[in-house]
Amino acid sequence: MDEAAFRSFYNRYAPALRRYLVRVLLDRSLIDDFLQESFLRFLNASAAATLSDEYAKNYLFRIATNLMRDHFRKAQPVALDDRAACLDSRNESLADREDMRRVLQELPPRERQLLWLAYVEQFSHREIA
Repeated sequence: MDEAAFRSFYNRYAPALRRYLVRVLLDRSLIDDFLQESFLRFLNASAAATLSDEYAKNYLFRIATNLMRDHFRKAQPVALDDRAACLDSRNESLADREDMRRVLQELPPRERQLLWLAYVEQFSHREIA
């Protein structure tokens, strides 16, 4: 992948990947590290240059998911903060948001990841698998 192609790929998918990392990691100090590491591993993968755009996006998110999975295996679970706990929806009432925050807080990180990929990033179940 040449520099122009990578720059275009990065500009398209870095914001979505950052949102995904913010919702799952909750630790601001790790978000940029995981974002950078995900793209670095993507670039170092020999097959990355030959993937279609859709598969490349899925591969990038898989790399980030694996990085987080490895991190959570080593770390203690952390509670969700109010900002990262609920999906951004302008039409939800405050009570609904509080309920959503409480429910998401009880989920393990892996399940939060799956929900985020399915309902916010709108990955198909096949893509998530």
